[in-house]
Amino acid sequence: MQKLKKLLESAPQILQDTTQECALERAKDFCQNLLVWNATHNLSGAKKISQVEENIIDSLLPFAFISPFSSCLDVGSGAGFPALVMALARPKVDFHLCEPRAKRVAFLSFIATKLGLENLHIHKSRIQSLVATQENLAKSSAKKARDFELITSRALMDSKSLILATQEILEPNGHWLFFKGSQSGDFSDLGYDMLRVCARDLAKNLNFGCANSYNSERIYLYICQKSQLT
Repeated sequence: MQKLKKLLESAPQILQDTTQECALERAKDFCQNLLVWNATHNLSGAKKISQVEENIIDSLLPFAFISPFSSCLDVGSGAGFPALVMALARPKVDFHLCEPRAKRVAFLSFIATKLGLENLHIHKSRIQSLVATQENLAKSSAKKARDFELITSRALMDSKSLILATQEILEPNGHWLFFKGSQSGDFSDLGYDMLRVCARDLAKNLNFGCANSYNSERIYLYICQKSQLT
């Protein structure tokens, strides 16, 4: 995984509380297991190590510009992009993965156990059900509900609907981080303070050694909770 290694060398701030050697070993293990599971369960479109590696890089690049956070909820986690990969880089940050599909939940649980990711919490649930559970906890004196400092998603659900579905469980000064394709529009109608970042441009700005061969069309939308939807 030479591209990933060069990224971590170019942007050492991506990793916290872990070593490059450990992160690379875990990423390689994750990659190999995903391809094995893909052959039977079709968890993602990746068929080659290089394709998984590009998704891993996509998942880690935002650490170059987002604010520090201690808790994250990922909506529609699928095969583990981005949150499982982010959890490899930040083992002291709590990551909660919300995924309704049984095969993907089984894979995420398998990887979490195999790699010893104690900071990974997997919820077999749709986001609407998880939010309802959090709201019910908030009304109960028995247990305090968790709000999240960062909410991420690569899911196909449109951004405005996702914001509306999750805004009650985001910390007041928290952020959303959405992973979009190049043709996803400008999202100016969201009514929030938003930073739009092109992954390929970000890689070049980091002097990432493989930036010229990094062909991702990924767009990151980093959205602040402070303002309100119109």
